[in-house]
Amino acid sequence: MPAATLRSIDSTQPAYPTFLNGTSRRVDIVWLDFHGAPVVYKTLKPRETFRVTTFVTHPWLFVDADTRDRLLGRLKYVYMPEAPKSRPIKRDIVMITVPVFPLLARALQVVRNSLKPEIKTICFESEKVPDAIKGLGLPHTLQIKLMAFIKSSQELKLPISSD
Repeated sequence: MPAATLRSIDSTQPAYPTFLNGTSRRVDIVWLDFHGAPVVYKTLKPRETFRVTTFVTHPWLFVDADTRDRLLGRLKYVYMPEAPKSRPIKRDIVMITVPVFPLLARALQVVRNSLKPEIKTICFESEKVPDAIKGLGLPHTLQIKLMAFIKSSQELKLPISSD
């Protein structure tokens, strides 16, 4: 299913996942509603769990609450619940983990995370490389990649969690 049409379909077949934050990060548990809009259900602390009753056609995403980086649920960027396979119903444990990022992506994350919020806002709203980015001493091609990376990390329009 293309990302633009990723959404919850119906609420007929229940599923019972328990999300387990296996990272050292705070993680937003995000349900995509019937229009594909993201809804932050809960923010989990490291090693915390969250039990939910959902449906097999309801997609779930996992996002770092601070950096907005996408995380994995059961090794996938989009977790689709499965119907219980037996009776009595056994909850499905969904481990949330950090993907192995390519070196360039990880380097861009580190640089992005070191920037002040107002610089990230300028990058997101501007087409030109701001002076603060130019002052980092990066080659021009990396400045452009950093700008694109900052913009792409804001594509999933989620509120910053307050937990």
